[in-house]
Amino acid sequence: MAPGTQGAQPIHLLVVGTTAATDIAWHLRQAIELGAGASVQVVEQYLGDSTTAQFGNVVEHVWLGAGSRLDHVRLQDCAVSTTLVSRAEVHVAEGAALRSVALELGAGTARRELHVRLEGAGAQLDAWGAAALSGRQHGDVHYEVRHVARDTRCDLRWRGIADQRARAVFSGAIVVERGADGADARLSNRNLLLSPHAEIDSRPVLEIHADEVK
Repeated sequence: MAPGTQGAQPIHLLVVGTTAATDIAWHLRQAIELGAGASVQVVEQYLGDSTTAQFGNVVEHVWLGAGSRLDHVRLQDCAVSTTLVSRAEVHVAEGAALRSVALELGAGTARRELHVRLEGAGAQLDAWGAAALSGRQHGDVHYEVRHVARDTRCDLRWRGIADQRARAVFSGAIVVERGADGADARLSNRNLLLSPHAEIDSRPVLEIHADEVK
């Protein structure tokens, strides 16, 4: 998106998995680049009613220019016959902001990775999400945020609900690198088990290599 452009309407990316004649695998690469001062909202949605096994592999690259803003909503509700693996790498420049909201509901097995580098002074990240799993679903969510520049801020919040024999994993890692003084990093993870057979694993990680941080 060109510098200074303001997205008037959200961009909706829809991926639908339907029953095929045989088991299939599909691969998707997405790229989002915002110029300086640009802003847009993107809705990324995964749906499916497939009764045949599917393997999905999604890679996403995001570059946010100085002072830009991206509001990103992810809704994952694939069929339980689907295995979905996705990884997003985000670079946030000076004064830019990413707001990410995610809801993980579907797929038999799903892994979601979000890697964010706050590379410019004053870069910001708000990443909020939840997973609600049942049956024998397995959901794995991994967040990694690196504070590279001064006065950067992140707020990570994840909620998990597991019923029957479902298993959820949340791994949240925040790294404050040398020279990233003034960083403000927050991480919250709360979970609820609705069955004695359900399981949720929480793995918070914090590394600080700078002074004057919160």
